[in-house]
Amino acid sequence: MFMFRNLYRYGVCLAAGSLLIAGTVRAQTDRSPEDHAGDLTNFSDYPLLRNGMVYGMESSYDRSGGNDDGFSGKWSVRYRDHGNVCIADIKGKGRITRIWFPQEKDYPGAPLGIKDKEIRFYIDGQDTPALHLPVVALFNQSQACFPYPLCGMGLGGCWCYVPISFNRQIQVEVEGEKANFFQVQYALYPQKQTPMDEHLPCEGYRDPALAPFWHIGDYHYLTQAPVREITQTYTLNAGRHHLSCPSGPGILRGIVIRGGERDLEQLLDGTLRISWDGAKDPAVRTPLSMFFLQEKTGLKDRSLLCGQLPFARGVYNYFPMPYRKKGDIELDIPRACTLVFTLLFEPLPVFKNDLCYLHIHHRKEYPTTPGKRFVWLDVSGRGHFAGLYLRAAGPSLTDSSREMIHWTGCLEGDEELNVDGQVVESGTGTEDYFNAGWNGATGKLDHAGTFPMHGFTLFDAAFDSSRIAAYRWRLPSEVVPFTRHFTASIEVGPTDQDKGNYESIAYYYLQAP
Repeated sequence: MFMFRNLYRYGVCLAAGSLLIAGTVRAQTDRSPEDHAGDLTNFSDYPLLRNGMVYGMESSYDRSGGNDDGFSGKWSVRYRDHGNVCIADIKGKGRITRIWFPQEKDYPGAPLGIKDKEIRFYIDGQDTPALHLPVVALFNQSQACFPYPLCGMGLGGCWCYVPISFNRQIQVEVEGEKANFFQVQYALYPQKQTPMDEHLPCEGYRDPALAPFWHIGDYHYLTQAPVREITQTYTLNAGRHHLSCPSGPGILRGIVIRGGERDLEQLLDGTLRISWDGAKDPAVRTPLSMFFLQEKTGLKDRSLLCGQLPFARGVYNYFPMPYRKKGDIELDIPRACTLVFTLLFEPLPVFKNDLCYLHIHHRKEYPTTPGKRFVWLDVSGRGHFAGLYLRAAGPSLTDSSREMIHWTGCLEGDEELNVDGQVVESGTGTEDYFNAGWNGATGKLDHAGTFPMHGFTLFDAAFDSSRIAAYRWRLPSEVVPFTRHFTASIEVGPTDQDKGNYESIAYYYLQAP
């Protein structure tokens, strides 16, 4: 039974009101942090500070440091209540922003071990659940208010990004004795703010707020702000080249580069650096292939925020990039090419203090060091973490008892996010972080596949070694704010004792250029 009683009263965000495509950043700067988090597809909110917002995640990770992140269920039970398993008990005012389970091993259309069970949300101390429904209904599009692609199943994982609000506390319970693997993300907001808004049910597939997901590659659906398209054709020789952005204040809404197949290949072998407002060090340092989500031997695909244009006509990156006065773009190209560059620019009347600058940090360890985690980001300052693109290669493993093909040992590591000296996220496996599951299992994560906000552009499992490339862009509702320091790292192998080749770019926003 899908129970709507008390749904509106307690602010479960299943609504057009929670899925609005908002206007420009100028219209958003005076809003509270929970407003920013509520607009799931308002990517104009990406550069805005989350004043007072606190991020966290409950998961089934192995507290002993081993790899039993859900197999036995030992770490999957917070406590038992109402005859069920409580997997999350979150106190404060906020929203659940993401729920993830792995798919059932032998039944692809439901979460592992609980395909016939209910999930129940007890909100603000109530004795009866404000919302309860079959757990599979969060992911299988049987309910209009849990629409694809905010909710779905694929590559061995089940994900739900429809936010569920609470004003004092929320308890998430699963029917039965065991929950196995799970992740429940949340955001908390200052108590002094007004109570969480009530919402009407959304229209699901018909909701216009989902339009960006159905028009991937078209930036018009990511912002309603007036944008200038500045287009220029360049013939670039091998070497370093400088391009200037229009004078600010403004937001570079995107970089689009078109050209022939050979010219684009030459470009993508190069590197990109961008500096904001005369800063000494570049804020953006990345291989161009990673900036545009391209793998030579993987999928030539596209995500919501970057990828390949339809019919391979070019590449794009639509992460918003604000600056106060100027932006300087530097390209280092290994071979000559002729390309058409388009900068998408939104002028601003003023550059408000809660706008942050985009930074992209590139890390590469060939090979990693056993016993030492791969750190994809370690940064001081004030801002928030917004996305990750990871390449990893390592030895293949086999496990016939689990009916796996050759599987990638490096995908068994758990991520850890640390905000201002406190661990706020402990993961259950590398593929789980990217909303997938069952690394190497037949019919699960045994091939590449992409979705608007996450996916694998490469999955190559051979007899002796394996390679993957995966991305996950965080929705505006689930960025990770920090005020002083942020560190994100991941184990290499189940207990961080393996050796592999790792490379990543991390997207984050900082107040400083």
